[in-house]
Parts: sequence; C-alpha cells; structure tokens
Amino acid sequence: MTQTSAWLSYIQLLDSAFPIGSFSHSFGLETYVQQQKINNLSQLELYMNAQLEASLIPLDALSIQAVYRILENARKLSASSQEALTAERTAIQAAAAVKMLQAEQQLHLRKELLRIDGLCHTQRSARESREGMHKMGRRLIKLGKSLYPEVQLDELERLLAEGKGYGSYPIVFAWIAWHLQMDKDTAILGYLYASIQMSVNSALRLMSLGQTDGQLLVRKLVQTAEQLWWKFKLQEAVEPFSYAVVNEIYAMQHETLYSRLFMS
Repeated sequence: MTQTSAWLSYIQLLDSAFPIGSFSHSFGLETYVQQQKINNLSQLELYMNAQLEASLIPLDALSIQAVYRILENARKLSASSQEALTAERTAIQAAAAVKMLQAEQQLHLRKELLRIDGLCHTQRSARESREGMHKMGRRLIKLGKSLYPEVQLDELERLLAEGKGYGSYPIVFAWIAWHLQMDKDTAILGYLYASIQMSVNSALRLMSLGQTDGQLLVRKLVQTAEQLWWKFKLQEAVEPFSYAVVNEIYAMQHETLYSRLFMS
C-alpha cells in the first residue's frame, strides 16, 4: 500500500457515514436536550468543550496513545530480538528461539492491550455508553476485515477473544490507524474530529440547528480539540481516565426517557 492510498483509507475511516453504528448513539446528549439543558448552539459548544476535556481526550485519546506505544514497543522488541538470536545460533536453533520469543511477545501484547481495553471500557460508568462503544468497536472489526485486509484485524480479534476483551471503539480505531502507518497525533486528532462530527450530527437531529451552523461549530471545535491535545500532551499523562461524571449520570438517565431517538 502506498502512502497516499493509506492516507485515503484513513480518511474513509473518519467519514461520518462510515457504517459502524455511530448514527444510533448520542452518549447522553439526547438526555441533555430532552431535559432542556442544551437548547442552542452556544450551549452545545459548551457541552462539547466539556466532553473534550473530561472524556474524549483523557480517556479515548490516551487509550489510542497507549495502543500506539504497545504496538511500537512490540515491533521494536521483535526486530532487535530476532537480529540477536539469528546472529548467535544456527539456523535451526534460531528458528526455534524466534518462535518461542514470538509467543512470549504475543502474550505480552495481549496482556497490555486487554488492560488498556479494560480501562477504556470500565471508565465509562453508564451501561449504555459502554455497550455503545463496544458495539461500534465490534462492528468496526467486522467491517474493517473486509475493507482493510492489510491491517491484521484477525489478530486483534483473536487477542480479544482469547483474553475476553471488550474491543472498545478507540482500541480498534488505534489498531487500524497504526497499521495504516498514520502517526500518533494524526490518529488522535482524526479520532477527535470524527467524535465531534458524530456529536454535532446527533445534535442536528435533536435540535433546531442548521447544517451550516453545525459545520461552523465542527470547525471551531476541531481547532479547540487540537489546542487541548497539545496542551494535554505537556502534562505527560499516560493512563487513560475520565472525569465526565455529570455526562455519565445523564447517560444513565437516557433509558428512562419517555421517548428516545438514540440507543444511548
């Protein structure tokens, strides 16, 4: 795959029409609108800024960063170890040693991926939010196996199955972006863009907003997301976390709404 085709494949992943089920989830936004906590564009902007600072960046973006770190470390370790083994042993001994080393590396990779996947899943308190991210991740694996055969999603699916992982959407997204050779910051900012677009599209269905206003807000929020990410990076936080407590409460209340347009 050329660099250009990899880039275009990544752009496809960010498309708001990408069929992974995101159209069915508002992740608590519907509750805000029905309870009249969000009634206009300014309030929606405040809500989205809070989501970026409390959840999208500290939880999802850091989960993507962690997956990148795990995959990069696995690749470096595999390359250096194989060079050392093949230089010091006969061909037969080297092949056996490399096979054993690969098994150990797979075990470590699975352990670390499952840990980050678990954090990304359990940091969301609302059941609907957890299940929404889980469904989107599983759908992305299924769709990605057809669209991106070169990104080894069969391996990720096997790792998750063996370790009984959740396969949260940010984890699967990071896996695909890394194998498409996107750099970490591009992957993270692309994910934030897609998340902003998803929320604004949900708001357009829930509120009296125009398409132009929605796109102007997306543009503004993307700039804010980029500034927040660079600022957040300076803090050198490593472990994913979330403190979107109020949003989680509203997400929990979603199932009790009189009428619902979204699944979450």
